[in-house]
Amino acid sequence: MYMKLMSYALVLLLTSYVKAQNPVTYIEEQVSFLADDRLEGRATGSKGEEIAANYIAGQFAAAGLQPAGENKGFFQVFDFAAGKQASNSNYVEVPGVTIVKGNPIYFSGSGKVTAPLVSVGYGITAMELNYDDYEGIDVQGKIVCMQLSTPEGTHPHTKFLDYADERSKVARAMEAGAVAVLFYNTDENYTTDQLLD
Repeated sequence: MYMKLMSYALVLLLTSYVKAQNPVTYIEEQVSFLADDRLEGRATGSKGEEIAANYIAGQFAAAGLQPAGENKGFFQVFDFAAGKQASNSNYVEVPGVTIVKGNPIYFSGSGKVTAPLVSVGYGITAMELNYDDYEGIDVQGKIVCMQLSTPEGTHPHTKFLDYADERSKVARAMEAGAVAVLFYNTDENYTTDQLLD
């Protein structure tokens, strides 16, 4: 299938010159190819993403653009975290009760932790906003429980936007001496594929 899609991409590339006189047809073909389900949503690291990237690089070259990427190409190489899979070992147990397993966040570590729990609200410290969920709370050697979202909810205009992502919250917890972080969600507008089955 990979070679078939690459061949289709090359055919589109070569025929784009012929169809260039009809910009509507040209654009429809470009969007149709890049949005095709066979490209797997062009998810980062997928074969579909590789096909789409090579196709777009070919379009750039055909348009006469000068490459400015690595190795005199159109690409810039970078590392990314591809996620972690939930397993039967992803669970929380409170004396006498096993809580439904959850999904690890893509930057999670592996291990077992037994420690007291402490709640830190949203887990945000924003000194310039005169806000600190950790004020007066000792989290050293403890598991911190924190809400996803922010005190103002989830929207792009919250003053807490720079502190709302999970990575920043985990970094702050580790800096304060926590040994693990458990997120919970009370904001119906906050969703994350990494935390929900």
